[in-house]
Parts: sequence; structure tokens; C-alpha cells
Amino acid sequence: MIEIIMVVAIIGILIGIGFFSYRGMMDRYNVEKQIKEMYVDLMSTRIRAMQRNRIHFVAFTSTQYAVYEDTSPVPDGDGTLTIGADTQILQKSLMPNFPVTITSWPPPNQWSAASPLQFNAKGLLDTNVTTTGTVRVTVEANGEYDCIAISEVRNSLGKWDGTQCKAR
Repeated sequence: MIEIIMVVAIIGILIGIGFFSYRGMMDRYNVEKQIKEMYVDLMSTRIRAMQRNRIHFVAFTSTQYAVYEDTSPVPDGDGTLTIGADTQILQKSLMPNFPVTITSWPPPNQWSAASPLQFNAKGLLDTNVTTTGTVRVTVEANGEYDCIAISEVRNSLGKWDGTQCKAR
């Protein structure tokens, strides 16, 4: 009888350890999933700007981001995001358990609907209008990737080291 109780206790301990390991693994997976989806959407926006030969915007809020094509006024837009008039290409909600911080450089600039990320018709970040910066998940989950460094010519997946996004 004591042996059965010991076996059940050991199995219970192993299941408890397994549960916490599984939860940590799922957190890492979800952080990486969110960052990789954002990375793909940003790269697709760059490519679409080149394909369509038109300015594209990425507007961030604390809970979502949206991609717009500059179509207002017709035919080629005016280089300014006009929500409601410009064509919305994509809108994605962020995972509520894994919020992101958007930091543009130089501070205190922040990308937002009022000051969106802007890619010109060549697919380059328009640094006359938009600054470079970082998008990162603020929850520490030890994923392989937890940030995106955005520069004029390149987006890079990386790992946040406490002060900057280190490209991997």
C-alpha cells in the first residue's frame, strides 16, 4: 500500500513539473509566433510597396497594427495616411498576454496611427517622414526571437538584450 502511495506521489510530481515546462514552452512559441507574423507582414508591406509603386503605411496601436496603401486622393495618394480614405490592406490584433513595445529612434517619437511607419514606392523606410526603431514583446519568455529591428533598408528578427534588438 505504501508503494502505491509513493508511486502516485512521484507521478503527481512529474506531471506538475511537466505542466510548468509545457507552459514555458508554449509561452516561448507564442512570443516567437507573434514576432514572426509581424516580421512577415512588414516584409510583405515592403514588397507590396515596390510591386504597386505606391507608399504604404503600418499604423500601430497598443492592441493591434494595420497596413494601409496610399490611395487617397486618386490615383497615387498624397504621402499622408488618411484612415478611412486610404485602402486598408491588413489589420491584425496582438495576443493580449504578449504585449509589444514600439520604440522609434530618435526618442520620443513613436509609431502610431498619427505617425505611422511609412514605406516608399521603392520599399524603403521613408526616413524623411518615419524614424527607424524596434518592435518587441515585453514579456520575458526566452524565445529565440522576441523583437524586430526596423531600419531604412532592412527588417531583422532578433533577441532583446535589455537595451537593443540584437539581430540573429
